[in-house]
Amino acid sequence: MKQTQWTIAALVLAVMVFGLTFAVNYLGGTDSAKGDPGDVKPIVTVEFPLGVEYPQDGARLEQEENIPGHRDFWFVNRNDEPATVGLDKTNCRCSEVEAFMLPDTPLTAQLALLLQGRQNHSGPAVVLGLWREPLLAAAAQGLQGVRLKKDEVPSVQVPAAAVGFVRLHWTGEKTGQPRLQAILWMGSPDSGRTAPLQVQLTVHEPVRVKLGGNESAVLTDADLQQGVTRTIYAWSSTRRSFQLEARLSTVSSAAAEPVEVGKPEPLGPEELRELAKQNSEAPAGKLDGSVLCGYRIKVTLRAVSADGKTPFPVGPFGRRILLTSRDAGVVDKAVVISGHVEGVVRVAETDTEAGGVNFSTFRSSKGKKKMVVLESEVKGLKLEVDTERTAKFLSASVRLDARRGEEERWQLLIEVLPDKARGPFPRSEEGYKDCAVYLKALEKGKPPRLVRVAVQGIAGEG
Repeated sequence: MKQTQWTIAALVLAVMVFGLTFAVNYLGGTDSAKGDPGDVKPIVTVEFPLGVEYPQDGARLEQEENIPGHRDFWFVNRNDEPATVGLDKTNCRCSEVEAFMLPDTPLTAQLALLLQGRQNHSGPAVVLGLWREPLLAAAAQGLQGVRLKKDEVPSVQVPAAAVGFVRLHWTGEKTGQPRLQAILWMGSPDSGRTAPLQVQLTVHEPVRVKLGGNESAVLTDADLQQGVTRTIYAWSSTRRSFQLEARLSTVSSAAAEPVEVGKPEPLGPEELRELAKQNSEAPAGKLDGSVLCGYRIKVTLRAVSADGKTPFPVGPFGRRILLTSRDAGVVDKAVVISGHVEGVVRVAETDTEAGGVNFSTFRSSKGKKKMVVLESEVKGLKLEVDTERTAKFLSASVRLDARRGEEERWQLLIEVLPDKARGPFPRSEEGYKDCAVYLKALEKGKPPRLVRVAVQGIAGEG
């Protein structure tokens, strides 16, 4: 039994020796032709002592739309020989990468020692405070960067003990919260040693707006008699100051409109802080960001215009307030104040949430007709179509409904005239902004009231 065991052991040993010999000779062993693994040269890298992410506290760098920006990431070569650095990739076409190296000066040497941690005061705050002077000195000597591109400029050589920075550029052409990244390789593209530089960015419009308050969108005649005020806030997350103008989108004269747009009022420091606090509590973080300066614009809705000729319409309404800041490059930025006025007349049967008429999709060449029923509790009330205010591509007629009982009822026939409308409506194009039929509600002994019946639809080709 023992002889058999020794025989098996000898065979196993022979197989192991054969396998080892085969591996050494045919699978890349350590013979003199291939070199000793202990002689493999380590990859020389640069270090980024101040970090490869910005900001580092989880916040975001705020940037204005269409204004290019950049961020510098400082590096140092702590080795006694040069390091090779190249660009692997960026995650956005909007970004570019440049590498800068400071010339060999006493100030640069001081910065190198700080970045390498060889001086007592080597904290990031001290380094950030001291880098400016050597950089300015280097810039005075004509500091130039090398643009890194994966295919065209594969790498740069960083001398031993050298100091420099990699600058990540971006265009900032779209609002949003991009995470920009540039991945650098060291030694060679396939070395596996990389440095992912990253910037968390928020790109804002130069002027941001919102409609303040949680006021009810449903108003009554009594509300309008007292005047209903809505407040628009306009602010900047990127500018310390900007000028602002506000006006109603369609107005012949201020006295002829039942909507008054006040002059923009600058917000004080406490109001700016309160606005920032309110914005931070908005859902989905849509209004997050700094509030560096801003205005309030008060818009007052009244029962009748200042000249006494134009009453506020009954039914759904939407008024566009246009904001312009010429120094910030903002022209006619629209804020819509909308709601519904409950008055002497109401739409009894409607097919839209706004209380109007939906024509859906139809052929422009044929036009389309729809009937809507109106009701009122005011006995003896009369309705007339206001052809001057009604949209020009519409025709309308109104008549008393024979089925009326305790309440007054009317049948309002609305027609989109053949070949008079094109495409979806309403829309911002002239002639389609206010798509509605206007009626005059006439009650004995009282001034006439306007009743607005909104329409929508799509006039297709053919």
